[in-house]
Amino acid sequence: MTKLRNEEKLAEKFDQSKEIAETKHKENLKIKKQIEQEIGLHKEALVKSTQELFKLKESEVALYGEIQGSMAACRNLQSHINKLNQDFQRQQELLYNAEYQIQLMERKVARARGERTLEEKKDLQAEIDKASLTNNKIKEKHKILN
Repeated sequence: MTKLRNEEKLAEKFDQSKEIAETKHKENLKIKKQIEQEIGLHKEALVKSTQELFKLKESEVALYGEIQGSMAACRNLQSHINKLNQDFQRQQELLYNAEYQIQLMERKVARARGERTLEEKKDLQAEIDKASLTNNKIKEKHKILN
C-alpha cells in the first residue's frame, strides 16, 4: 500500500507539475504572441520610416539640384552685370571724350567769331592801353614840335 500511495503522491505531484508547466506554457505563448505583435508594429514603423527617409532623400536631391541651378543662374547674372558695368564704363569714357571734343570745337568756333577769353581780353586791353599811352605821348611830342 505504501507503494501505491507513493505512486499516487508521485502522480499527484506529476499532475501539479504538469498543470504548472501548462500554465507557464500558456503564459509564454501569450507573451510570445504579444512580442510578435510588437515586432510586427515595429516592422511596420520601420517600413514607414524607410519610405519617409526615401522620400526625404529624393526631396534633398531635388532641392540640391535647384540650389545648384540657382547658384549657376546667379553666377551668370553676376557675369552679365559685370559686362554691363564694363559697357557702361566704356560709354562714359566715350561720352566724356565726345564732350571734350565738343568743347574744343566750340572754343575754335568762338575764336573764329572773334570771341576771346577773359585773359586774352585783359592782355589785349593792356596792349591797347599801352599803345594809347604811347600814341598820346607821340601826339604830345608832335604838338610840341609843330
